[in-house]
Amino acid sequence: MVKISALGHRAEFVWLNESPLRESIELYEPAMLHAIPASEHCLGSVVIVGPSVGLQYADLANLIRQGHSLFIYDILSLTEEELGKLFRLADEAGVFIFPRLPHRMWVSSEERTMPLVATIEVGIAESNSSVSWLNHCINAIAMAVSLVPFAVKRTRFVNGDGIGHHSHFFGCQLEFENSSLASVSVSINGEDQEHIRVVGHGGVCQYSRETSGSGGLYPLLAQAQLAQFLEAIGRGDAALLAQEVQQSQQILHIYHDLKARFVHA
Repeated sequence: MVKISALGHRAEFVWLNESPLRESIELYEPAMLHAIPASEHCLGSVVIVGPSVGLQYADLANLIRQGHSLFIYDILSLTEEELGKLFRLADEAGVFIFPRLPHRMWVSSEERTMPLVATIEVGIAESNSSVSWLNHCINAIAMAVSLVPFAVKRTRFVNGDGIGHHSHFFGCQLEFENSSLASVSVSINGEDQEHIRVVGHGGVCQYSRETSGSGGLYPLLAQAQLAQFLEAIGRGDAALLAQEVQQSQQILHIYHDLKARFVHA
């Protein structure tokens, strides 16, 4: 039986309220980081690192050295290089890490291995100020990257006012190593909406909030991603977990590139 702990503030784990695991998860406030006991490898331990804990690379590395697998809720505080180091450290320690991707999308495994063409359009209401423009953009890109289990070969940014602090439109095109293509656009158009269309080997898959994931395309929210992580640990599926880390590294690479472009816009 894997022991599960959560590191962060209680309000940050409302996404676990409907989970059957909720009652068995032990909560540690950020100040209690060093109170988390080292794990006995024969039992196994997973620490869910909350989104606002403020841990640095060294803190996460120490948790790994103490025998804990990590479900990292917010990867944007890390760099691509740091995530790679954590992955290698976890491999040496015999544990696993799973970086949650914001807005991870899921399409059938058969479709994922074939070249596909995806169009992702995200609309944002004018009053939506809880998430920064940069995060809206990277969340949309994360949807595209999560659809294809291959590396991003090239990123092209659409010309316009998408790079800046007061932008109303952002667009980019992603080309993957398996020849998949994804077009991503984010715009402030008066209402919150997401429209995703994927053309693959088996035809067209569409998802929007209104269609609730029809056509076999649906979002994997945090609770589902945690379940996926625990199942992969149970199977010892190191290949799947390595793939998740690779996708997250690509997100971080694009995120920090965008961040630098926004700052210098």
